[in-house]
Amino acid sequence: MMQCGEYDSVDQYENILAVTVICYINYEFLLLLVFILCVYRLRHIRDEFNINTELRAVTTILFFSDMFYIGSIIFLYDTVFDVLGFVEYIEVVLSITLLCLTSITPVVRTYYPSGVVPFPISQEVIEHVDSAMIMPIASQMFYEFLNDLSDIRGMTLIAMYSDLRRYSNMISDHAPAEEIKKQAMTVYKDYIIKGNTYEMDSNEIIDDLREGYNGKTKEIEYDIDEVLFTDLFDFCIGGLEVYYEIFKKSDRFTELRNEVDRQEVLYHVLKKYNLISN
Repeated sequence: MMQCGEYDSVDQYENILAVTVICYINYEFLLLLVFILCVYRLRHIRDEFNINTELRAVTTILFFSDMFYIGSIIFLYDTVFDVLGFVEYIEVVLSITLLCLTSITPVVRTYYPSGVVPFPISQEVIEHVDSAMIMPIASQMFYEFLNDLSDIRGMTLIAMYSDLRRYSNMISDHAPAEEIKKQAMTVYKDYIIKGNTYEMDSNEIIDDLREGYNGKTKEIEYDIDEVLFTDLFDFCIGGLEVYYEIFKKSDRFTELRNEVDRQEVLYHVLKKYNLISN
């Protein structure tokens, strides 16, 4: 590589330097153009199946770093920053930034829980409240819908469903008797006994369950088994169905449909390439 002193004159050195800068500018322009074309061609593809976000970030970072680098060469060519080669650190910082963005960050993300549902989900699942409530994304959006409505009864039914589902799961999983009893007492205190936490209105089912509670000993006298809250669970689902029909006519349900489409496609892609076992 020739040094400045090896040229015949300063003019020759400056002319060659100018040609070099022009070539570099053209090269960077073509590189940015390629990135922009890639972003444009991928614009109609689902975000989860392309690298649009990454391409946009790389293009933006590359554009501003090139502007800074070329501007330093053109306007600061006779300053200490350029003469001593500090301008090259722009390229070093650029390379490290792009390495973190395109390589290190994706690897780090693999250590976080995936948002993909690891079992099949379809539009049929979200048509009925009993099956939809089992799906995390559906139950979350339904909860947010009820929260937006500020409907106390709807929120109470959601809370009741959550507690009853937990009780049912503990029975199915053969959890320790003390834990099951504790969860049953939580249901009684929150929804059944007089002065309950959520101030549930009395009805035939709740009145029947109240008869099985001894207020003096504060104990449940009914058998604590899988049938204890069966009628209450059916009542809860029936109440939620009314709200779910309203939910199905909302914009949030449209968002849910789109999310289900996305996760359904993701599931089949992961299944196809054996990235999930079930």
